[in-house]
Amino acid sequence: MRAAVLLLGGGLSLLACSPDGPPASPDADAEAMTLQERRVETAGVPVAVLDSGPGERGPAFLLLHGAAFTKEDWVETGIAPRLAEAGYRVVAVDLPGGRGATPAGGGEPAEFLLALMDSLGLEQPIVVTPSASGRYALPALVRAPGRFAGLVAAAPVTIPQHKEALATCPVPILGIWGSRDRIVPVAQGRVLADTVPNGRLVVLEGASHPSWLNEPGRFGELLLEFAASLGTADEGGEAGGEAALESGGSGETGGGDEDAAGSGAD
Repeated sequence: MRAAVLLLGGGLSLLACSPDGPPASPDADAEAMTLQERRVETAGVPVAVLDSGPGERGPAFLLLHGAAFTKEDWVETGIAPRLAEAGYRVVAVDLPGGRGATPAGGGEPAEFLLALMDSLGLEQPIVVTPSASGRYALPALVRAPGRFAGLVAAAPVTIPQHKEALATCPVPILGIWGSRDRIVPVAQGRVLADTVPNGRLVVLEGASHPSWLNEPGRFGELLLEFAASLGTADEGGEAGGEAALESGGSGETGGGDEDAAGSGAD
């Protein structure tokens, strides 16, 4: 379901959905949350972003996207508004050269992402990396783990290439996979969760590769639980991300038969 949007004072407001795009979550029918649309110059590229502005709680969320998607998908599914309404700063970006409004360029992906975080004033965000955006997030994570409060890996590419470095990465990582993912199979999510020191895998039964589109309500809930677990760990020292997420519901389920979610790594 593709959302109809209205620009008001430079902001993007969710109004309604039509039947030809990702499904909206129940939160999409709630009071519209406005994210300001602007350009942020990074490595010579004018990056298009949607930014909720300062949040009442931290860390902030930095939402990336796969090759077939754009920053607007986080609004259309209701996920970005839900995070912002919970008090977090939310920044959704169009990565260079994709289907969004950011032109190609920016150089090496990891360096670009770290520079973009600087441009946005994000010191230690939770980075949500679906599919092809793993080419940016995973090498940046292993290069500069101190820049990340946490990582949500929504079936990102390049896990095998970074497995050795991830084995010593101290950053909490939540993997979210669709059980029917045929693009980046659930087996890679299990490898990721088993490799990193502080990792957990949640498999959404029946969801395909873009699990955030198939199950936006559950996906948003998992993001909020993950952020809360990081806060608990910071305050209590020993709580840890996985313990606070145990009541999440889906848990680590079997992979089952997988269903194609599109062509290539979306």
